[in-house]
Formats: sequence, C-alpha cells, structure tokens
Amino acid sequence: MGDGVVKNGAYKYDDSTKYIGDWNRKGLKHGAGLLVLPDGTRYEGAFQNGLCSGLGVIIFPDGAKYEGEFMQGWFHGHGVFWRADGMKFEGEFRGGRVWGLGKMAELQGTPGAQDALAVAQLELEGNPNALALRRPFDPVAHDLDASFRLTRFADLKG
Repeated sequence: MGDGVVKNGAYKYDDSTKYIGDWNRKGLKHGAGLLVLPDGTRYEGAFQNGLCSGLGVIIFPDGAKYEGEFMQGWFHGHGVFWRADGMKFEGEFRGGRVWGLGKMAELQGTPGAQDALAVAQLELEGNPNALALRRPFDPVAHDLDASFRLTRFADLKG
C-alpha cells in the first residue's frame, strides 16, 4: 500500500510544536495538515513524508506570509510572498529562492491615506541583458530571523 495516508490525528512535540493532520505508515506527516511552531509560525497545507510539499500557506509571527507551492520544505514553484510592511512578490521560487519571472508591488502612502500600488515587473529569464537577480531568499530583508530556514521542519520527527 505505499506511503499514503493511513491515519489522522494530533500530536504535540516536546518543544510545544503542534501538528494536526494526516500521517503515513512510517509515522510521518503525510497529506493535509496544520503545523504550529513554538514561535507562532503556522503552516497549513500538504505534507509528504514529513516535509511541506505541495500547496500550502505559511504565516510568520510578524505577519509575513507565503502562499503557494512547496517542495521538501522549501518555497518551490509558483507562489506569493507578502512581507509584514506590505511588500508583495508573486512569481517563481526554486529551493527557497526567487527564480524566473515575477511581479513585485509595495504599498505606498501613509496611514489614513488611500494606498496605491507601485508595480515593477521583474523579467529575469529569457532576457540576456538582465543581471543575475536570482538571489537567495534573504530572511533578514523580510524582517525574519537570520537563521530562518524552512528546512527546520525536517528536523521534527514524524
């Protein structure tokens, strides 16, 4: 029967991480689930063999959010990342890095004033004149802890 979903349930880890969702025969998170880390980070979406894989949403304690595709714990595929201050990037991610074509928008204005969107197109692939803008995801640039990595989910058992 492979590694498909065989049970559904909740588990609280010693570090206060909580998981509610589907499990496979090996006791790994597998299928749909909700993972809440001790710092308040929440991931809701698909898991495969213990890692975030497939469609999901992760919300960080500061209000930053990523919604899109994951692969083996990384932002990977099409997604949208919102920073807590309103900056938004929509496009492709590979291995946790911005990759390929995308669109970035930042909210302009002051509290109480109507916000306007300033949109910049990032055309990276297929443009021989484009600089190497395939930069690693920089957590500090998004007001996240410098040690933040989605792969920390891989350290959790099951």
